[in-house]
Amino acid sequence: MADRPVSGLPFAGLARLIPYLRWGAPLIVMLAYSILHWWQPPLLQAVRTMVFDFYVAQKPRPYDPNLPVRIVDIDDESLTRLGQWPWPRTRMAEIVRRLEEYGALAIGFDVLFAEPDRTSPASIAESLPNLDPETRERLQAMPSIASAKT
Repeated sequence: MADRPVSGLPFAGLARLIPYLRWGAPLIVMLAYSILHWWQPPLLQAVRTMVFDFYVAQKPRPYDPNLPVRIVDIDDESLTRLGQWPWPRTRMAEIVRRLEEYGALAIGFDVLFAEPDRTSPASIAESLPNLDPETRERLQAMPSIASAKT
């Protein structure tokens, strides 16, 4: 039996694994990255969002008036001038009409219009119990933005 040199160092046997680490370590890193990319754990998503926000805060894109995209934001000034949220559908329809006049080709809302418009004439007629029948009928007969056909 051949004599092996005995080393007094701990982990001396790991020296023979070094050739495998040249391709094994990158393979393990790529596998771990692929699993994390596929799995998308909430912690990773939160870190990614925080890093993106940091980058945007450090170096925001300069405003370019030639770009065709515009964002219309409902901010505190808008709420002060036009009233509390949610706005009546008639006001939202007026905003859409004005955006079309300005040449908007597409308009998107990041708002969920789940409930009926509480300021529509029919809703107002239902909410006023002491309303005379003639006025109630006239209000219910009025067109509403929510019932408009496009």
